Amino acid sequence: KIAAMLIILLVCTNFVLADGNVFDLQASIDKAISSSSSIKAQDNSYLNLQDNNDATGEGAMNARNMLNMDARFVYLEQKKDQTVEEIIEYNNYRLAFGKPMTGEQKLPFLKAMDISPAYMTYYMNVNLNTKKLITNQITLSIYEQYNSLMKLKDSLDIQTKLVKNLETTNKQAQARLKLGKISKNNARTVEIAYLKAKLELDKAQRNFDMMLVNLNKTVGEPLSKKYSSYSSDNMAIVAAIKPYEDYLTAAIKNRSEIQNAEIGYKLQKMDYDLTVKVYSLESDQKNKDAKYSLDEAYN
Repeated sequence: KIAAMLIILLVCTNFVLADGNVFDLQASIDKAISSSSSIKAQDNSYLNLQDNNDATGEGAMNARNMLNMDARFVYLEQKKDQTVEEIIEYNNYRLAFGKPMTGEQKLPFLKAMDISPAYMTYYMNVNLNTKKLITNQITLSIYEQYNSLMKLKDSLDIQTKLVKNLETTNKQAQARLKLGKISKNNARTVEIAYLKAKLELDKAQRNFDMMLVNLNKTVGEPLSKKYSSYSSDNMAIVAAIKPYEDYLTAAIKNRSEIQNAEIGYKLQKMDYDLTVKVYSLESDQKNKDAKYSLDEAYN
């Protein structure tokens, strides 16, 4: 009874192991993405950008307050009939700032108020776009490898069935040869076909094993890991896969690098426009620097 129970336990255990050793395409992609060092680096970078964005937002608010006070200072300075309260307020501004800001003094505050927050949003979007690109690359790479593996598996299954059929045929031919019902040449022809099929089976098995090793490496599994079955039932991309040509135009139009470059140029143009309002002479070094940065962003 004890021996019988042990046998049942071992059999059940084997069934559980086989059942739990299914290669799930979507789960493997999710695991590869979550464990990707590149994805983790993007996530850490995004957290830092969020902290910087908070500081930039606070800096923008302070810059806006400073510019508002300066505008009020200028207004009071130019007003002829000041009330008593306005005279007190104006004198406080004079004590604090001496005189209203020049264009050069305003420029850093204008940039801090308008351009710096826009740049932080840009950097955060670049980060998210890069993460999305990496995610898509991981997904596509695993899907393509899985697709190749399934094609090799189909070939392997077909070749396995062929070998089994030829093995049976070869045994029958050898038996008929002994009975003198077929010639040696006919029996040899059947045997050669069987041996060639076995060689092709070995080749198909090697190709499958090599692809499986590559796939295991990509998804972060032990290289020698085997699977009882393969599933892509939960894979959303399978239903949406289209010919390469269908994606080409959209991919070129929507490539994150192109979108990032376009936005980056627009931001640099904002910076340039603010700078040349203050440093209008093209001979001024600040004007030259702004123009150089704009040209670099365009290129």
